Amino acid sequence: MKKLNTLQSKVISELIRSGGKLDSYTLFKRSLLSFNEFSSSTNALAEANFIKMDEDYIYLTSSGRGAMISTSTTNDSKKKWRDIPDRFKDESNGMIGEPYLPNIELLDKRTFNIESSKVD
Repeated sequence: MKKLNTLQSKVISELIRSGGKLDSYTLFKRSLLSFNEFSSSTNALAEANFIKMDEDYIYLTSSGRGAMISTSTTNDSKKKWRDIPDRFKDESNGMIGEPYLPNIELLDKRTFNIESSKVD
């Protein structure tokens, strides 16, 4: 299967969002591409048999839907922003799943209606 570039995948994703059928002018406006980029992308997709162009409408074919699914971003690389820093992995604070018990001395006495005799 042919790999899609970003412009072609943008056109196909707009077609998928619209149910597989869209007026050509509406697709052009929704894709936010220049007319040159839009026409070259749709012509390349039509040649690859990913879309079918009628007089007024552009239809998404099953091979086009499959091409979009196969080129979807299934990145297996490790994302650095998801890693928890070691300084936050301290297990001395308690077991995972154990409820958090706040320090009563640090709570606001008026907000939580705590008598000063219970705190001391």
